[in-house]
Amino acid sequence: MTNSASKIKIYIPVIKFGKNRFKFFFDINYSIFPILWTTTFFIGILESFTYSGYSFRHLFLPFKLMFALTIFSGIISRLGANVGENENKNPTPNKIMFTINKLIIVPLVVSYLLVNSLELQNYPNYVFSMIHLQPSLYYWPMLLSVYLFILGIQLSRHETMVRRIFLINVDKFDLLKTCKVVLLRVMIFAFTLNIFMTNFPIITSWMYDRSKFMIKYPLASYDEKMRYGWGDFYDYMLFIRNNTPEDSVIMFPPMINPWMDVGGGGLIRYFLYPREIVQDMTDVNAQIDNRATYSMLAWGSGICTPEEGECHGWPRQNIAADYIVYKKSKSVDVEKTLYNVTYNYSDEINKGAWGIIKINKK
Repeated sequence: MTNSASKIKIYIPVIKFGKNRFKFFFDINYSIFPILWTTTFFIGILESFTYSGYSFRHLFLPFKLMFALTIFSGIISRLGANVGENENKNPTPNKIMFTINKLIIVPLVVSYLLVNSLELQNYPNYVFSMIHLQPSLYYWPMLLSVYLFILGIQLSRHETMVRRIFLINVDKFDLLKTCKVVLLRVMIFAFTLNIFMTNFPIITSWMYDRSKFMIKYPLASYDEKMRYGWGDFYDYMLFIRNNTPEDSVIMFPPMINPWMDVGGGGLIRYFLYPREIVQDMTDVNAQIDNRATYSMLAWGSGICTPEEGECHGWPRQNIAADYIVYKKSKSVDVEKTLYNVTYNYSDEINKGAWGIIKINKK
C-alpha cells in the first residue's frame, strides 16, 4: 500500500504541478515530430511514383492522415520549442532534419516547377509516361519541405516565427485559460493552412494552364495569345471589327443558350469598342433595334436541350440587307459576301453560319 501511494505521488506532480505540467507532452512530441515528418515525406515521394493510396493499400499508412498529423505536430513542436530544445551543441534528430531539409528544399521546388512545365509544354501525363512521376502527387512532399523550412525560420535565438505569431510562453501556462487560447489559435491556424493547401494546387494549375501558351511560345503575338485564350470567339470578334466601321451600331443576340458568349454585352463591348452595341436581353425573336446599322449573324455555340428542339440561328426574322459577310470557319477571313439580299435564318446557307449583316435602312 505504501509503495503504491509513493508511486502515485511521484507520477502526479510531473503532470499536474509546477511549470513542467506540459513538459511531458512537449517532450514526447519533440521526439516524435522528426520521425513523423520523415515517414510522411518518404510516403509522399513513394506515392508520387506510384498512385494515390498506394501507402495505405500496401503499408496501412494513410498519407492524408499522416500529413495532417505532421502539420499539427510541427505546430506543437514550435509552440514548445523552449521545452524540447536546449543549449547544447550536440546534434539531435530535429536539428539533423532541419539541416537536411535546407539542402533538399531548393532541388525539390525547382524539380516540381520543372516537371509541371514539361507537362504543360507537351500533353497530360507526359511526365508520368517518361519517368513514372505524377506532378500532382509530387506537390505534397514538396509542400512538406516548404512547411518544415518555414517552421525552422528563427526570429531570434530562442523564438521562432510561429511562436511569435501565437505569443505563447510555455513556462507560464494557466491550465484553463491558456489551453482554450492555444486550442482556438491552433484551430484557426490549421483551418487557414488547410484552405491554403487545398486551393494552392488548384490556383497554380489554373495559372499554369492560362500561362502555358506563353511559356511554350514566348514570342507569340497579341492575336495569337488572345486566340489561344478565347478560341473561336476571339476570331469572331476580330472578324466583326475588320468588317464594320467604328461608328457602327451592332445588334447582338440575347445572353441565353446558345449565345452565352456573343450575347454577353459587357464581354463583347471590350472587343468591339468604340462601336455601339444594342440588344433585347430576353426575347430571341425580338425585332431589330431601329438604331442598329449592323446585325450579328450568329449560329450559336451552346447545345440545345430536347425541349427546345433546334435553337440555333440568329437573327430569327427576315432582314433586308445591303450585304451579308460570311466568316470562314476557324479563321478571321471572309468566306463570301452576298449583296442586296434578304436574310432568312432558315435558308440553307445560314445553317452553321457566322457573319455580319449590313442592314438596309431604306
